[in-house]
Amino acid sequence: MKICVAGIGGIGGTLGGLLAKKYPDVSFIARGARKEKISKDGLVVNSKLWGNFIAKPKIVTDNISEVQTPDLLFICVKSYSLEAMCKQVEPLIGENTLVIPVMNGVDSAERARKYLPKATVLDAVIYITTSSLKDYSIHQVGNTYKFALGRNGEDEILSAKIDEVLKVLAAAGLEASHSKDIEATCWKKFIMNCGFNVITARYLINIGAVHESEKLQKEMKDLFQEALAVALAKGINVEKNLAEIYFKSVMEKSDPKSSSSMKLDFENKRKNELDLFGGYIIKEAKKLGVEVPVTQEFYDAMKEK
Repeated sequence: MKICVAGIGGIGGTLGGLLAKKYPDVSFIARGARKEKISKDGLVVNSKLWGNFIAKPKIVTDNISEVQTPDLLFICVKSYSLEAMCKQVEPLIGENTLVIPVMNGVDSAERARKYLPKATVLDAVIYITTSSLKDYSIHQVGNTYKFALGRNGEDEILSAKIDEVLKVLAAAGLEASHSKDIEATCWKKFIMNCGFNVITARYLINIGAVHESEKLQKEMKDLFQEALAVALAKGINVEKNLAEIYFKSVMEKSDPKSSSSMKLDFENKRKNELDLFGGYIIKEAKKLGVEVPVTQEFYDAMKEK
């Protein structure tokens, strides 16, 4: 089994670290100082769920010609980097390669299929709190972890392949489920992110500030509701009261200190995923005739930052 992980940030580092710890033929695609650090010292993973360890992949490179055609290719980058990464890894795609984008958003796999027309691309969604630190080590916190794979309309052959991937993941400690409605599974996480990530990033706050403000509570609930309205208009099979479920969960269960990587991106004036969590909802809402005034207001205000 040949495995390649493209993008060794928080998600890619966690997946790649555990896979490289278990399997001998795992390649990382990384660049610059990250590539040099991991090549020299291995990938340091400090994890609440999986413990602390150092993973040493077979190869760490930014030169695709050094990587053999993989059986599994995980793409773990920010949404805005997906097209560039797909173009970079396209020469790696073989007849039996399964490509699995593990990243934010609900259209990542769809976009990857467009950029990699010869590849078999699965949809995936992951719930985990993990990040890459300044020394390029991986820091995973909390007990939240869920991972699901699938592809709507999959036939028996592809379904069997997905089940084999699940076994490969499970052996590395990455238990995952086979979602028979992966579109709905992805949208459920996306709707949460459209509220949680966006409100923490706009005001540069932890979620505890929302717990203490009726104004912020209303705005967050509206963001949830507008994203849900778009999902329902698209015919996605999600609960009609999902916005209320998420609002209650944030108010009753969220650690007041919790925040989002999008907030950190805004704080550090880095490229961010506003166009994913705001722009995508606005674009789809216009197509469907759905009103999303709060999302639009947040998007416009945040674009000016």
